[in-house]
Amino acid sequence: MKKMFIAVIMVLLLVSFNSPSVKANDNQVSISVLKIDRVSYSENGNNFYVYSVNDTDGGFWVMEFAPLKGETLKQFEKRVKGRYLIVKYIGEPQYDDGIDIIGQYIW
Repeated sequence: MKKMFIAVIMVLLLVSFNSPSVKANDNQVSISVLKIDRVSYSENGNNFYVYSVNDTDGGFWVMEFAPLKGETLKQFEKRVKGRYLIVKYIGEPQYDDGIDIIGQYIW
């Protein structure tokens, strides 16, 4: 009985140490919701940029949005002022190259 118990423990240890492990958050979708701080306009790309306020770590999001037909920067700013920027992503936001953005929304 004692030998059987030791054999079972050995098998469990070997299986647990040899099994591949994957970080749980590698494919986990994360959501960041931050208030919009300011907006700017890029004449090169004819797009608006939305800047969020800083999060608890001091980081912030800058996201690009296409203007509505004929929309000016003042009109866009009025439309998004006081709203929230919602970013859905996979990866670690501490590294710019380490994330894949799934969606971006203004709410």
